[in-house]
Amino acid sequence: MQKVGRAYCYRRYCSNRQGWVAPFSSKLTTKRVARKHRQITEAVHKHDGKICLQILHSGRYGYHPLAVSASSIKSPIAMFKPKALSERGIQKTINDYARCAALAQYAGYDGVEIMGSEGYLINQFIANVPIEEQMVGVGVMRTELSFLLKL
Repeated sequence: MQKVGRAYCYRRYCSNRQGWVAPFSSKLTTKRVARKHRQITEAVHKHDGKICLQILHSGRYGYHPLAVSASSIKSPIAMFKPKALSERGIQKTINDYARCAALAQYAGYDGVEIMGSEGYLINQFIANVPIEEQMVGVGVMRTELSFLLKL
């Protein structure tokens, strides 16, 4: 947990299993789990603090065989080659982010921070375009920006 004044940013939670950094990483996908988070949010609020939840999707950096990304090109730091997200997979992932944010609100968080830098999934769509895909040009750029804008 990071503290800045009376504001806290609590851990990194995945919106789905494909977004785990490693198997069985923290995820916020059900109301049952969200209710458990209330102990944390209520404790922070009791002391007049604010708390946000970080939502993370590791993308091709995942250390597990379920990893997905903008492309199927393996990260040099991961053991597994990711599966490239289809249009349907992209929409499901966007919906999972939205569900995770809604569950964070249900759990009492004051806000969410969506991790979009440091090479994670969002960054893989907008900045880490492999050379092979840059040749496609405008079509790839539309797909990347579409993911970000929909999210």
